[in-house]
Amino acid sequence: MTPQEILAKCAEIGVKLQVRDGKLAPAGSLPVSFIKLSQQFIPYKKELIEYIQTNMPELVVQTTNPEQKIAYNVAGTPNDKVMRLRIPCVNLGNQLEKASGCGCAGNVTYSYQVFGTCRRAGIHEDIAVCTSCDKYEPSK
Repeated sequence: MTPQEILAKCAEIGVKLQVRDGKLAPAGSLPVSFIKLSQQFIPYKKELIEYIQTNMPELVVQTTNPEQKIAYNVAGTPNDKVMRLRIPCVNLGNQLEKASGCGCAGNVTYSYQVFGTCRRAGIHEDIAVCTSCDKYEPSK
């Protein structure tokens, strides 16, 4: 499969590929059909990245700031919730319970200087949550 064929197939389903920080990344929303298609071009990923970098510089995106890099979603727009999950709040204290076995530490309760306790993620009516808290301040 050539890079031109891959780009054409992606365009047929409305997906535009770009190279972001040296890695292949879709721009915009993704239809379910893209997942199956993307599995077909995995063996050609390196060739596709090189093709885009050489022939389509308008599709090459380079972020300069590490915080900016992690705070962008698939569409390339700022995503505050991603940043809040990656960069803990300055007011976040010690972990008050062990993480669950699922590997998601976002739902663990922490001590918190402002509210007493909080969680990094989730939907909770009785406890503050970093992803939606108006007191969140990123640690340095």
